[in-house]
Amino acid sequence: MTEWMQIVENLRGLQFKLRFRIKLRDSTEPDMWCDWLIASTDGYLETGPTGPAPLRSIEWVDIDPTEIGCHGRQVKPRLVDRASAIAEVLRKDCVQIETVSGLVRVRVQA
Repeated sequence: MTEWMQIVENLRGLQFKLRFRIKLRDSTEPDMWCDWLIASTDGYLETGPTGPAPLRSIEWVDIDPTEIGCHGRQVKPRLVDRASAIAEVLRKDCVQIETVSGLVRVRVQA
């Protein structure tokens, strides 16, 4: 199993929903947020908006650590910061992370 396949698998093991976005090296802006990230094949990452992208073309992956808990229409959503749990999982995989504007960012080394 490759490094990113292991990272994605470990993130999938968390018991809460995550949102991801990918920034391609030749783009000025990251892609839209998506509820899933997969390592579709060796050397590629994919979200819905990005489609399969080779690791060499990816600058970074952002993970939104805010879980939104909905309890009906009359109750204000509960926001839970899951950054520490995400960081713990990523550090087990020896991934260097940084926090940028409240997001967990993983720089992709091609």
